[in-house]
Amino acid sequence: MTTPFQRHMKEMLAKDTKAKQVKALDAGDLKTAESTVTDYSQFEVLESSLKNDVTALANTPTGERDEQRKTFIARYLPHVEKYVESAEVYANQILVMVMMWLFDNRDISNALKYALVAIEQGQKMPQQFNRNLATFVADAVLDWADRELKLGHAIDPYFSQVLTKLDDWAVPEVVHMKYNKMAGTLALDEKRYADAVKYLQKANEYGTSNNPAKVKTKLDKALAELEKEAEEKAEELDKKE
Repeated sequence: MTTPFQRHMKEMLAKDTKAKQVKALDAGDLKTAESTVTDYSQFEVLESSLKNDVTALANTPTGERDEQRKTFIARYLPHVEKYVESAEVYANQILVMVMMWLFDNRDISNALKYALVAIEQGQKMPQQFNRNLATFVADAVLDWADRELKLGHAIDPYFSQVLTKLDDWAVPEVVHMKYNKMAGTLALDEKRYADAVKYLQKANEYGTSNNPAKVKTKLDKALAELEKEAEEKAEELDKKE
């Protein structure tokens, strides 16, 4: 039977091991990062540290969270990089949490890079989330794209990257509808009328009574412009003849 003293000493040893591991990762020790990928006991220690940091972040004032996340991303990224490089595949909440933090900090390039790996591996979202990982990623990229468009910024290649993946992902139809609506709206703005019709029609098909696409005006305009283009081309051919 374990005595209170023995339990205390075990807890102190675990804290010391965790502190040393975190210190090594913060110092950029790649050997430590690699050991957390291949040594399950080391991975468990790192997971325990992650849980503490997630709690600490939740208790951080909102205005300070971006900086705190940067610190945590830098701490766990060496493990994530080594994990992705390896041939290992196992339930890895560190990969998932770093991906989520990257989305929160609007580092879309790295967030999506790790998101695609996580989805391919079938990783799961933390228990408190009621969406699967693919839906979380699709929503996160759509929210990011919406903000960027309002600022007048480009959203590709990231928006199109996810759009082309949706048919392979288990996401609700409303996600398909929103992506096709945005793609169709962009195509219409860029006078790519054939693409606009294609995407807006798909958005309509995915729309429901609860979540209608509301694209009729845009679709009618795209169809009218497409018909106009066809008439102009026919006139040009007649002139040449």
